[in-house]
Amino acid sequence: MSRSAQSSGDRLRELRVAAGLSAAELARMADVAPNTILNAERGSTPTPAFQRAISDALLVAFSRPVVEADAQLRLARERRAKAQRKIEQLWPVEAVA
Repeated sequence: MSRSAQSSGDRLRELRVAAGLSAAELARMADVAPNTILNAERGSTPTPAFQRAISDALLVAFSRPVVEADAQLRLARERRAKAQRKIEQLWPVEAVA
């Protein structure tokens, strides 16, 4: 096994773990067999199609928290605006001339 193959396998494992995925979960997302993931992590040379599938799956996995955070931020802003409108109804602010 070459040093670069070992390095790419280690990096794949690091990325998978950082994304919070098991080998089986990443395999399901990339539509490959779990053994394919494990073999790549052990240093086998992946095909270009496998590389694209893994890249796409990891991109989705890493994007998920950002998308969820954006949705939470939008919801918080909507709630704040709603609360502000209720406060203004209770205590109208008079225009300063």
